[in-house]
Amino acid sequence: MNERSIGRTARASAGSRDLPKLLVVALLVLFARVDGTAHAQTPYSVEVRNTPLDDALRAFANATGSAVAYDADLTRGLRTTCAVSTADIEVYLACLLRGTGLEFFRRASGTYVIGQSLELPPSFGIIAGEVGDSETGAPIARAHVRVVPARKGTVTLPGGDFALTDVLPGRYAVSVTHLGYYTWTDSVDVVPGSKTQIRALLAPRIFESPPVIVEQSGTLLHPLDEPYRQDVRPAAAAAIPPSATDLTAGLHIQGSSEGDVQLRIDGHPVYLPRQLLGLIGPFSTSAVERIRIHESGFGVEAGSTLGGVLDFEQRLPDRQTLTVSATSLAAEAGAGFIAGGRDLAETRLALTGRTSLLARTQPAELTRTLGSWATTDPFLLFAPVGAYGDATDDAVAGLYDFVSATPQVGFTDLHLAGQHRLPSGDRFQLTAYHGRRDISGDRRRGVNQLDLPTSAPLVSAVAGHEWFTTTVAGGWRSLLGTRTFVSADARLSRYRYEHDYRLAAPVAIRFESFDPSTGDEALFSERSGDGNDLTEYAVSARVDHSRGHHMLSAGLDAVRSESTFRLRLADVESGRVGTVVLPGPDTLRIFVAGQQDLENSASASRATLWISDRFEATRLALEGGVRLTARSRTIYAEPRLRAAWKFSPDLVAAISMGLYRQYVGQFDYSTINAGEVVSSTRIWLPLETGVRPPRSVHAALDADWRVSPTIRLSGSVWLREVSNGLTLNYGLPAQTGVEIDQRALLTRQDAVHRGAEISASHRFGQGVTRLTYRRSSDRLQSDALFGGKTVSAPWSIPHVFLAERRQDWGSFAASAQARLETGMRWALRQTYYDYFGHLGAGHIHDGWDLSDPDAHGIPARFAVDLGLAYRPAAGLLLNVEVENVLDRANQLDSRLVWGDRALRPDARYLPGRTVTFGASLSL
Repeated sequence: MNERSIGRTARASAGSRDLPKLLVVALLVLFARVDGTAHAQTPYSVEVRNTPLDDALRAFANATGSAVAYDADLTRGLRTTCAVSTADIEVYLACLLRGTGLEFFRRASGTYVIGQSLELPPSFGIIAGEVGDSETGAPIARAHVRVVPARKGTVTLPGGDFALTDVLPGRYAVSVTHLGYYTWTDSVDVVPGSKTQIRALLAPRIFESPPVIVEQSGTLLHPLDEPYRQDVRPAAAAAIPPSATDLTAGLHIQGSSEGDVQLRIDGHPVYLPRQLLGLIGPFSTSAVERIRIHESGFGVEAGSTLGGVLDFEQRLPDRQTLTVSATSLAAEAGAGFIAGGRDLAETRLALTGRTSLLARTQPAELTRTLGSWATTDPFLLFAPVGAYGDATDDAVAGLYDFVSATPQVGFTDLHLAGQHRLPSGDRFQLTAYHGRRDISGDRRRGVNQLDLPTSAPLVSAVAGHEWFTTTVAGGWRSLLGTRTFVSADARLSRYRYEHDYRLAAPVAIRFESFDPSTGDEALFSERSGDGNDLTEYAVSARVDHSRGHHMLSAGLDAVRSESTFRLRLADVESGRVGTVVLPGPDTLRIFVAGQQDLENSASASRATLWISDRFEATRLALEGGVRLTARSRTIYAEPRLRAAWKFSPDLVAAISMGLYRQYVGQFDYSTINAGEVVSSTRIWLPLETGVRPPRSVHAALDADWRVSPTIRLSGSVWLREVSNGLTLNYGLPAQTGVEIDQRALLTRQDAVHRGAEISASHRFGQGVTRLTYRRSSDRLQSDALFGGKTVSAPWSIPHVFLAERRQDWGSFAASAQARLETGMRWALRQTYYDYFGHLGAGHIHDGWDLSDPDAHGIPARFAVDLGLAYRPAAGLLLNVEVENVLDRANQLDSRLVWGDRALRPDARYLPGRTVTFGASLSL
C-alpha cells in the first residue's frame, strides 16, 4: 500500500509502529510543531483552480505547519478548486476536500487524518445541457465536457446534448472543448435531487466565420479525432456567397457511384435529380451551416446506403437577421428570427430562398458550353444502318430545319429551419425544404412548325425536364431520468420528375417496312414523356444512454416507400430503317429507334432496429453496432465497427469496417436521343420484395499525424466490394405499354473499389497550404453487360492531384486551387455504351468497339481556380471567383462524326474560364 504523510518536518518516528490501527493506512506520519492558537490568528487567502489534490494538501501543510496523513491511493487523480479567506485552518482544509468524497479528523497529536467520508452522501444532482456554435446556434456533436473537481466528463451526442449524473451538491467549474472553437468555461451550482441546465455556446477559433464547413470522417479520439474542416469556398473567409456551383458534382465517396451516396438535410433523406453540369448546387449555400461526410465505417445510426452519406445541416440564427446576396448565377434572401433567452423558452427560425439568374445574365462561357452540349449527334442517326459517311453535321442540317438555341437552366429553393427550446432543455425541431430544377430547349423555327412525332428519328425539337423535391420533418428531444436522452421524428420526402419532349420529323420520310394497317402517320401525333414519382413516409425513435465510459444508443425506424415511373426507352434492336426523300433525286437512309413504353408501380415497407455502443478512454476509442432491417419475411443484418488508438498526443490511427445495404435505389438511364442536352435522367425506385437489396463490405484504415503545431499529415486506404449491385438492363426484349417487373428492368452488377489518399497541410500565419494525392481503382462486372467483361466505372478518376492555398489579411481573403486528373476512360458518350455495347456484332462500328469503354481514354484534365473576398464593412461582403483561369480545354467526353474517310471523335468540353462576381449584405 502506498501511504503518505506530509508536514513541515520530514522525520520518521520509530514509535509510529504503535499508532492505532485506524492509521495503518498511513505508515509514515510526519510530526511538526503545531500551535493551534497561533495559527488561529493567521489569515489564509487561498485560491486554487483545478489543482491536483495531492499538491494542494502539500501547500496546506507548508502554509499551516500542520501534519497530514492519508493513503495516496485516495487522492490519485483527484483535483480541487477552492477559493477561501479564513483564519481557521480547518475551514481551509474543508474547502480543499469539498466535492472529493473525502473527510478529515484531527487526532490529539494535532495530525489531520484524511479518509473516505463515513457519512451518508446527500442526494445527487444532474448537470445537463447542450453545446452549440455561438454564431449560428447549431449544435456541436462530440464536444468534450469536463466538470471539476468532480472528475466527471462526457462527449456530446449528435444533437449537441449531454448529461452528467450522480454529481454531489456544490459548486463546480464546467469546461467544454472542441477542435476549431475556443474553450468555454463557467461555474454551476448543483442542488440535491434536481437538474442544473446549462447551454454552452462555443466561439469559432480556427476559421473566424466559416459559414459552411465540410467535415469528413475522423478517427474518434480528441483532439485529432475531430473531422477535417475546410471552407466550401476557401476565398470567402467571412461569408460564403450564393454561388450555384454544385459542391457535390462528381463526388464519389471512396469509389462509390452517385447512386450509392445519400444526401440528407438535418439528418433526413432528400431525393435530388442528377447533378446538371455541375451548375446547380443541391441547396442554398446561405442556408447551410456545415456538411458532414460519412465515409467508410460510418455508424449504424447513419442508416443504410452503400457508399456514404452527405448530411447538410441548416443554420439557425443567434439574432434577428436579414441577408440579401447575389452573383451572376443566383440570387438569395434569408431572414432569421429569435425570441426568448437563456433561462426562458427560446424559439429560433430561419427562412431562406434562392432563385436562378442564368436566364437573365446568360454567362458567356456557360452559354457556349450548354449550346455545344445540345448539338445534334449524327452518329445515333446513321450508325445503326452503317451509313457512317452520313454521320456529319451537314447531313443533319439537310434533314431538319432547326435554329441554334441554347438550353435554358433554372432552379429555385426554399428552406425553413426552426427550433423551440424549453427551459427544461426539451427541444422541438422543424426542417422543411422544397426545390425545383428545370432545363429545356426549343429548336423549332417560329414560323415553320414541324410535325411532332412521339416516336421517330431520335432528334428532339422540344424537350423539357423538371424535377421537384420536397422534404418536411419534425422532431422532439428530451432528457428522461438522469442518464437517458429520448427523441422522436417524423418525415415526408417526395421526388417528382417530368420529362416532356417532342421529336422532330425530317423533311420527308418513308419506311422500308410499311404497315398499311397502322400507317406511318401514327408516328407523328401527340407529345410524349417520361416520369418518376417517389413518396416516402417515415417515423423514428431514438434513445441515448451514458454510463461510465460507454455511450449506448438504440433506435427504431419504420419507412414506407411508394413509387411510379413511366419510361420510353429507345430500343435499337427493334428499330426500323427509314428512307428520307430529299429535294431532287437524293435520299438518305436513317435509323428510327423502336420505343419501349415501360411502366412500374412499386411499394415497399421496412422496419429497422439498430443498437450501438461507443467506448472512449484516454487512448482507445471503440464504436460498434448493428442494424437489423425487416422486409417482408426477411431480416437483413448490417454489423459495423470502428476502432481508434492514440499512439501519442499527436498521432492517432483508426480502422473501420462494416456491411452496408441499400433499399431505395437511384438509377440514371441514358436517352438515345440525338438532340438531348441531358443525355441521361434519374429515377428512384424502392426495391420490391422480390428484389434482393445490394450490399457492400467496406474496410478502411485512417491515420492523422500532427508533425508540428503547423504541419499535419493524414492518410487513408480503403477497400469496398459491392455484391448484388443493381443497374438498368438495356438488353430488354422489345415491349410496349406493359407493367414491367423490377427483376426484368434491373440486372446484377458487382463492383470492387480500391484506393489510397495522402494529404499534407501547413499552416503559416493566417494562411493554409494543403497538398493531396489520391489513387483509386473502380471496376464493374455484370454477366448481362459488355459480354460479362470487367470494366472501369464511368466515374472513375484513377489519379487526382490537388494543391490548395488560402490566405487571410484581415478584411481580405484569397484562395487558389490547382487540380490535375488523369487516367479516365469511357471517352465516348455513355449513351453509346449503354445501347450499342451489348448488341452482339452490333457493337463494332467502323473499327470502334463500343463494348470496351476501357479502350477509349480521356486526356488529362487540369484546372486552376482563384478567388478573392473583401469585407469593406461589417455585414457586407464582395467577392470574385475565376474558375479554370488558364482557360484549359478539359474534355468531358466525345461524340463520333465522319471525317477523313473514318469516324473521328469530336470532343465535348467542360466550361472554360468562368468569372463570377458576388455580393452579400447582412443586416
